[in-house]
Amino acid sequence: MTRERILTTLPTGGVAITCPAEEFIGLLLFHRLAAGRREAIEFIAERDCRHLGTAIAIVDVDEIPTDRTHRNAWRRSANGGPIWICETAAQAIDEQRMWDAYERT
Repeated sequence: MTRERILTTLPTGGVAITCPAEEFIGLLLFHRLAAGRREAIEFIAERDCRHLGTAIAIVDVDEIPTDRTHRNAWRRSANGGPIWICETAAQAIDEQRMWDAYERT
């Protein structure tokens, strides 16, 4: 499995994470459309992610938060940088989960 991920900052400030397919990376290398693995992933990022937003970055999977509780509250600067959690959005997510649990009882 590919350890690289493509991060894109969405116009809303959210974060899109793309996992490039190992088969497609191999295909690009086989047909010599890319000189190396990194170049193949950059090709995929340009082709498949450029239209989604700004600040496209290729990162290792270890740089992405493992706790996805507040996944919809993840934010990133329009210029890139690390993923951080918007406290206001996280609070709204928690509140909605509590209301959903309350209504189920």
